[in-house]
Amino acid sequence: MREEIQKASKLGEACKLTENYELLSTDLTIAIISKAILSRKGKNFIIDGFPRSLEQASYFDQNVQEIKHIINLNAKEEVMFSRTKGNKLKIRKFMEQKAEVIDYYNKFGVVKHVDANPSDSNLIYSYLKKEFLPEIYLIIGKRYSGKSTISNFLKERMSMEIIYFNDFINDPEISKRKNDDEFVINSFLRLQRDRQITRFIINDFPASKDFYNLFVKNGRNIRKVFYLNVSNNTCTTRMRDLCKKEKKFIGCSQLNTELYEFDKKIDIIDFYKKKTDFVEINANNDLQLVKRDIIRCIQPTVFIFSSDSEAVNLKAELVNYFVNNNGYEVLNVSTLINDTIQRGNEIGQKLRPYSENMKKIPNNLIIDLIKSIIFKETNDNFILVNYPRNSEDVNLLYIIWILY
Repeated sequence: MREEIQKASKLGEACKLTENYELLSTDLTIAIISKAILSRKGKNFIIDGFPRSLEQASYFDQNVQEIKHIINLNAKEEVMFSRTKGNKLKIRKFMEQKAEVIDYYNKFGVVKHVDANPSDSNLIYSYLKKEFLPEIYLIIGKRYSGKSTISNFLKERMSMEIIYFNDFINDPEISKRKNDDEFVINSFLRLQRDRQITRFIINDFPASKDFYNLFVKNGRNIRKVFYLNVSNNTCTTRMRDLCKKEKKFIGCSQLNTELYEFDKKIDIIDFYKKKTDFVEINANNDLQLVKRDIIRCIQPTVFIFSSDSEAVNLKAELVNYFVNNNGYEVLNVSTLINDTIQRGNEIGQKLRPYSENMKKIPNNLIIDLIKSIIFKETNDNFILVNYPRNSEDVNLLYIIWILY
């Protein structure tokens, strides 16, 4: 707004007509923000001090761009008073306006809450980085240990994006400077930012301690490292089986060389064990069992409470117990569907025709909606209400526990 006023643009002149910038109309506020976004080359934007009201948020959500994150910097009143020269009445008014926005978007898993009370700005930044940067899982192992199969499973099941680090580093633009560790890691981080994905599963990374240290220094701490520990005989057997199915064969000599080189990396495996949340999986087992073992490490816990009319009170008591004592979040799926349609974001627009025509909403849309909430980092424990509707829904949702 100040920029438009300094330029003496038409938008700036309109701003001058308002005594207090907080009172600018929604149309004018969105016009100023939209102009600023279009005039810049970036793909990702942080808009400071916006939205100030639910009306502004909804208008932006539906007409400009879906809001992906809202960063809520939480600080006590006395801390805010000490940091600003603004009057207390103004600050309290802002907090009231903010509360409405936060309460509304909390149910969509969009809000990231950051403790802004510390006086050390570097500490606040570390909190912010933890909440804002993507969630990273690594998967390492020998060739034919099952990395690609498991990665594709996690992509479908957990809405993760796969990055094959070896493919990345062999890209012509990257390979020219592949010996420049800092360039490689910064380019790798840029790739993740440009994809605007919140969860990644990365194959065969990092290849060295230096890569790991640079990645953690410039990016985010790695959530988990999955090591698919498999014997050389199992790798050879899987290679032969794949050859029969897909006519792909790299040759026993090449495979033996790769397996030998991997076995020499025992020091990097020990390094991961000390530095990361390291999970070693016996990948000699059938890959279905490997999938089960991995998914148990990362899938949110979801409870379904179903009851007949005589057990309604018991059901309510159990729900309250888990919410109050174990930090579970209740997702009323019927309410969530209606709120999402009202929000009018991408998935809301897909749901709207079914609601308006009183048709049954397909399971895949409902599951996509639920995934958009439970696969966010704000909470890992959920209780579903008003869904699933039948046994078919249960099978599609991949529920861990069903309590009756």
